[in-house]
Amino acid sequence: MMPRSFRLKELMSAELARIHNLVRPYTEKNDLRALWEVLSTLIVFVPLGILLYCYRDHVVIWWLGSIPAALLLVRLFSLGHEAGHAALFRSRRTNQWIGRFLALVSLIPYGCWHRMHYVHHQSIGKVGGDHEGYMWLMTKQEYRSCSRVQRVLYRMYHHPITLFVVGPILQFVILYRWAGSGVTAADRKSIRMTNLALAGIVVVISGTIGIGSFLHAFLPMYVLAAAIGSWLFFIQHVTEKTYWATDGTWDKKGALLGGSTFYDLPPVLRWCIANSGYHPLHHLNAGIPCYRLRECWEAHSDVFSGCPRITLRESLRHFRLALWDEEKNRMVGFDLAGR
Repeated sequence: MMPRSFRLKELMSAELARIHNLVRPYTEKNDLRALWEVLSTLIVFVPLGILLYCYRDHVVIWWLGSIPAALLLVRLFSLGHEAGHAALFRSRRTNQWIGRFLALVSLIPYGCWHRMHYVHHQSIGKVGGDHEGYMWLMTKQEYRSCSRVQRVLYRMYHHPITLFVVGPILQFVILYRWAGSGVTAADRKSIRMTNLALAGIVVVISGTIGIGSFLHAFLPMYVLAAAIGSWLFFIQHVTEKTYWATDGTWDKKGALLGGSTFYDLPPVLRWCIANSGYHPLHHLNAGIPCYRLRECWEAHSDVFSGCPRITLRESLRHFRLALWDEEKNRMVGFDLAGR
């Protein structure tokens, strides 16, 4: 007789294969639709940017314009993310060039970021240890066992100001400019080429409108966009309901369908993040284009009914979550960590 544990793994693999077969037809791309997704965003984003520059000395108009501009910048980043997965256009080369352009708008080295994001997809739902492309996340036991200095650093890292303000600025402005240890030769090339392109843009800006005027007009937009993007990544993966496990107990099906949340947002915000709220489906098959995610999700809602779901209102109380409680199988805050 086949061992029970082996039989369970076999059944799990068969069920996962069935689900993959269900969603695979939705990976078909539409170039005209993809082009419209990009152009329709730029058609609004560019005039809004001009408005921000022209009214940079009118505080109310400037701030009111910076908010939708930041949301549009998040959408451009999300579309670049889609292109990185070759999930926007049919042609891989077209995806790469569009991805590079949109990444440059977001100050990101396209090739380096894409490789790190691939690592994130391969390690989704794993907690503890060092998983590149993810945030620093400890189990409750790890936190209790580490030194006082490590606990202080971890608390500082998970403070909302660090996660959603200081951290994103540091990441996008400084860390993405630097080829640190552990990067590949391709990563170094990606960072170097991005830095050269950004340096050229800075020279052009300096010779035209001036760096001071540029920062005055657009810095709040970039800071807001970085904060929103970091919050989005956080809430898509760190809620009480999401699946987490250590390397020894991690299983693929649980990670793919339960390792991220369905962020159920109002239609306008769904558009602003290019439907990335359907995140379990994206992790299940990253080749499904953003403009088909909702269609696929609703067509097979029975399959995804067990995926963690969170609304905008519910998500606002989740910023306190910082540790995985391996005994209760849920995320908890520092108040429940002990010691």
